[in-house]
Amino acid sequence: MKFNDEDFLHPAIRGEVDDFFRQALGTLSSRSIGVDVWNPQLDVTEEDDRFILEMDLPGVRREDVSIELQGRTLMITGSRKLIRRIVGARYSHCERVSGSFRRSVPLPRQIDEEGISAAMEEGILRVELPKKGAGR
Repeated sequence: MKFNDEDFLHPAIRGEVDDFFRQALGTLSSRSIGVDVWNPQLDVTEEDDRFILEMDLPGVRREDVSIELQGRTLMITGSRKLIRRIVGARYSHCERVSGSFRRSVPLPRQIDEEGISAAMEEGILRVELPKKGAGR
């Protein structure tokens, strides 16, 4: 019997599991090697005719974000420029990170690729993904 990981977990659950391990291992690796890891937070809502993704990207320029649909997975990659730290400053708390990020969002239904739209305003990326055959 051939194992097919797509049939093993529902895409929404697989995404949650992937995010859990990405966050857990990302935090572990950043502590162990001293590198900041940035994993922007997002929400996906479903309407009758589309999905809407909103991702917090403060300090990211529109031209530094790439959105690609690969089958039933939405890939969002990008980067935030290095946050300038003051040399010699005595920081009591430091959480802001910069660098590259990559998020993959599994989508449970086929998407109409021609109808995808994206906009970025006030540090929030909004991607609208119409469902294939919706509204016909």
